[in-house]
Amino acid sequence: MVDSYSYESTRHVCLAGKTQGLPVTEYIIGEIMNLVEFIEEIKSGTTIVDFWAEWCGPCKMVTPVLEEIAKENNVRLLKINVDESKELSSAFNLTSIPVIMLYTDGEKLKHIIGAKPKPALQKALFGV
Repeated sequence: MVDSYSYESTRHVCLAGKTQGLPVTEYIIGEIMNLVEFIEEIKSGTTIVDFWAEWCGPCKMVTPVLEEIAKENNVRLLKINVDESKELSSAFNLTSIPVIMLYTDGEKLKHIIGAKPKPALQKALFGV
C-alpha cells in the first residue's frame, strides 16, 4: 500500500507501510537517472538496486518479491528502468536483466543476475 508520493525532476518516492503500522520503507523508482544521481542515492544506508525494463517478464515477476524483501529488511529499493537510464545501463555494462545489486553506504556488496524465488533472493542478498 502506497501512502504518499513526492514528485521530483527525475524520480518519485513512495513511502509504504505507514498505514499498516509497519516500518516506513522508501521505494525510489528511477525514471531518468544519471551516474551522479545514482551515486547520491546509494551513498548512505542500505539500498537494493533493481535494473529492469517494462518489456521484461522476469523483471515484472521479481518486482513484488523485491518490494517484500525491502519492507521486511527495512531497506530502500531503487528501481532503474534500463530503457530510460541508458547512461547507467552503459556504465554498469548490463547485458541482461533483471540485475539486482545490494549497496551499503555506497559500497556494492552483492550482484545478482536474473529473477529468483523470494527465498533464494533473500538468501543471496542478506544471507537469511
